[in-house]
Amino acid sequence: MQAQHDRKLINNKDLLPSRPTNAHYGKTRLFLRLRSDANNSGGVSARLSDSSSGTVEDRMRVKALIISSVAGIALWTLPASILVTEARGADVLQRAAQDFRWHGFVPQGSTVEIKGINGDVKAVAGSGPDVEVVAERRGRRNEPDEVRIEVVEHGRGTTICAVYPSRSGDRPNECKPGDEGRMNVQNNDVVVTFTVRVPPGVRFAGRTVNGDADADALAGAVSLKTVNGSTIFSTSSYGEASTVNGSIKGAMGATDWTDDLDFTTVNGSITLDLPANLSTSVRARTVNGDITTDFPMTITGRVNPRALDGTIGAGGRSISLDTVNGSVKLRRR
Repeated sequence: MQAQHDRKLINNKDLLPSRPTNAHYGKTRLFLRLRSDANNSGGVSARLSDSSSGTVEDRMRVKALIISSVAGIALWTLPASILVTEARGADVLQRAAQDFRWHGFVPQGSTVEIKGINGDVKAVAGSGPDVEVVAERRGRRNEPDEVRIEVVEHGRGTTICAVYPSRSGDRPNECKPGDEGRMNVQNNDVVVTFTVRVPPGVRFAGRTVNGDADADALAGAVSLKTVNGSTIFSTSSYGEASTVNGSIKGAMGATDWTDDLDFTTVNGSITLDLPANLSTSVRARTVNGDITTDFPMTITGRVNPRALDGTIGAGGRSISLDTVNGSVKLRRR
């Protein structure tokens, strides 16, 4: 009887009430700071500051999300100097003598992965059988040609990286797939902008640190990651995305994913457009924002305006959405 009492079918209008004012829920402020240690090896630190009115639940949720976000940043081993500076005095924006261009065959079901640090990563639908990549390099203090573009083919697909020069005596930067390899700018201000044409059926993974990561009208699975930037994607398949300072917007046409889909940010909203026939379990969290859905949902446990666990349709696969300062929206396509 208790289990039946805790589960009930509700619609959007009565799913979540308007969020009370901060006088009821308190405020939680988040400060993320990248720092360098004495030898400039690229340490990462984070600090949480909250008012006395914040609840213990809020503090624990924010701290957990900070740990997750900082761990993701630390994988890049970046110093604080990764941020691109504005022109001062006689600094002049320079462009590499030639854009990097590559095209090659990547089998359907395999992944083309782009790994940058400073600069946007943009993927669009390709019309031919090959993946096409263009990388434009620009710099102010540093020569753009100092940054080389490496192509690594492997069993899961092809990885293409912007590899910055390493400092003498340091471990060299290297291009490897996924979370492997080393990416460190060492005070280099060159910005590399990637544009990728992706054929149907090929998966796309876009990684950067200071820049947006976008994928438009693709026909394969999408995975996007950045730190200081937003992510926007649309695909006839499915996708996932993460950032720290930026919003996430995604439109998916398929519901056949097998692993959990994760959408995570700290300072930004999460908005997903999903198929009408969606069946999935949902976990959504925010601290300063609302959670809304167009889908009828079976809620597990108590209704909470900032924490939602429930099931859409028959459930099965799962989707997780976490933010601190922003709203969460699930919209029916």
